[in-house]
Amino acid sequence: MIEHYLTKIDHYLQAHVYMGILFAFLISLFESLPVIGTIVPGSITMSVIGILVGRGIISADVTLFFASIGALIGDTVGFSVGKYYNKDDRLYLVWPFKRYPQWLTIGETFFRKHGGKSILIGRFFGPVRSSIPLIAGLLRMSWSRFFLAAVPSTIFWAIAYLLPGTIIGAISLQLPYRTITMFILTGMVVIIFLWLILWAIQNFFGFLVCIIDGYANRLWKSICRRYSSHPLRKLITNRKTPKDHYQLVMIILACFSLCFFCALVVITMILGSLTNFNKPVFYFLQSLRFSNIDKIFTIITMLGDYRVIISVILLLVTALSIKKLFRPAMYLAGTTLITGCLIVILKNLVQAPRPAGFSVWHYPFFTFPSGHIGFGLPTFGFIAFLVAQQISKKWQWIPYTLLVITIILISYSRLYLGTHWLEDILGSFLFGLTILLSTIVLYRRYPQQPFGNLKWLAFLILAVVLPWSAFSKAKYRTLIHCYTPIWPVRKILIETWWKNPLQYVPIFRPDRFGHFIQPFNIQWVDRLDTIEQLLEQQGWQIVHSKAGIWTILEWFTSYKPEHHFPLFSWLYRGKPPILFMIKHLPCTTSIVELRLWKSGVKFENYYLPLWVGSINLRVASLPPKHLIMLQHCLYKTIWLNDKDISRFIVIPPEHRWKKLNIHCVQKHKDTCFYSGRWRGTLILIF
Repeated sequence: MIEHYLTKIDHYLQAHVYMGILFAFLISLFESLPVIGTIVPGSITMSVIGILVGRGIISADVTLFFASIGALIGDTVGFSVGKYYNKDDRLYLVWPFKRYPQWLTIGETFFRKHGGKSILIGRFFGPVRSSIPLIAGLLRMSWSRFFLAAVPSTIFWAIAYLLPGTIIGAISLQLPYRTITMFILTGMVVIIFLWLILWAIQNFFGFLVCIIDGYANRLWKSICRRYSSHPLRKLITNRKTPKDHYQLVMIILACFSLCFFCALVVITMILGSLTNFNKPVFYFLQSLRFSNIDKIFTIITMLGDYRVIISVILLLVTALSIKKLFRPAMYLAGTTLITGCLIVILKNLVQAPRPAGFSVWHYPFFTFPSGHIGFGLPTFGFIAFLVAQQISKKWQWIPYTLLVITIILISYSRLYLGTHWLEDILGSFLFGLTILLSTIVLYRRYPQQPFGNLKWLAFLILAVVLPWSAFSKAKYRTLIHCYTPIWPVRKILIETWWKNPLQYVPIFRPDRFGHFIQPFNIQWVDRLDTIEQLLEQQGWQIVHSKAGIWTILEWFTSYKPEHHFPLFSWLYRGKPPILFMIKHLPCTTSIVELRLWKSGVKFENYYLPLWVGSINLRVASLPPKHLIMLQHCLYKTIWLNDKDISRFIVIPPEHRWKKLNIHCVQKHKDTCFYSGRWRGTLILIF
């Protein structure tokens, strides 16, 4: 259906080239005008234009240029109107702002909060996207500053809104004619769904924060009236601003965080490690390991090391004491000391073991909670709070943003390097948040003495960077060794393997989440190049691993089975197959796949290596019309047995081989196969 209309549109626009460009220009213009822009669904209409661009119906560069020009003209009109009415609030007397003054109030609040960069980022926030240039004019922003922000903003907006539709249009060109409708409809539904989610997040969270803030304010006023002399109220009251209800908000958040942390401690002590919760995350992240990435995260994780944190705190406490700022120095030292003691007590109380499969740990502690996060969040968080109090409100988001980024990176590094379970990170975050909020509440009770300047910020940066760099350099080689997964190699006699191969090589290969879902149905002793030559003579082809956007496009747009391999390589012992070959079956769309990995077994009395692998048939499970139906799998995997294997691999007479039937396969509780049940046949070739 859609392909029919696309053909008509194509013919029309070829005869009237300017119409497509004009449509893009007008949509961009109206979407950027005040008031009108809030009505025009720019994300959807620009995605439709992007589909036309992706299919080559209209020019990409010309469309991008005129869309940017249209958006810039719309912003300029709004800015000019604001400039014209910027005296005596005259715009508030003009319809529709006279009836709906909140339209201007929301935009003005956003602009005052973000300043000139609001023109750059405001276009992507639904409630204020078309009114920001108008507000900038009302607040007397200069023309030069306006254009400096508006020009890149319109270009980024045009690219961001055209790109999803352009990708959909480009992919649809590779599809068979009858599947274009389903693909484009699916793409448009996804774009609309994502847009609705973004809209809901923007509106819901803002609405939720306003409600919570209002309830907290009323609750604090009620407490002040009824319990004016209560010790707890006096303990948390801000002496400088007694009506400050944020003290109460932080105490409530700290209590919630403490309750969740205590619940997690009890669960961990009673039930132990939450296997179904922790292990899938652990195995998946370990499947993403790369040596170069390991080096980066090894350095990042050192930022949360207790030696680095203590060194940073000692430097800062010394500097604050020299400047006679004893109160922040005392709070910083006290937070560090109390947090460190509590972490040691909790680790020895819970006694949760660390993940296995690595070298001897350089940390002699248990795993719950994570010391890097539990220690780093309160200390770095309080430092960020102190810095934020010394700068203007306009820039207070910077230290808090740096704190969030730092904690996220350290948390991910601990998970990525395999030193902690996910529950350890969650528990330490709740623990650290409780300590941090409690410390800030106590510190905010009295007026804070200003001490920040450029020298202080420079010293702070040096106090963090120098210990981090020094300890990272000193411990780097040791840490790399400790964080490297170990895969033991067993040495046996070849006769022992031939008699009992299942004792030394596993029956199943775990997937990236640690689930045993794929059987090893072949074990082969020979040189790898000999195996490769033998199979090539029998019509097999080597598959070289490749990745990229074209691989993904082929996965969506091709019916060939070799384009429907899993996007992530199958791994064994942390490595992809060392040999991957396929064989096309005549007169069918099916192929046979063979993957071989290093077995982790070395023979003491024989020089040839042992390879372990799987051989399976990949067959079409759906007719071609279902190519774009993402809820189905186009091809399914069937594991081969002895008779099937002998059809596709002709074993030379100089080789010995035998078949084993494994009768316990169906009883394996963790085993789940794709579609074809494996009957437990294992082929040994020697």
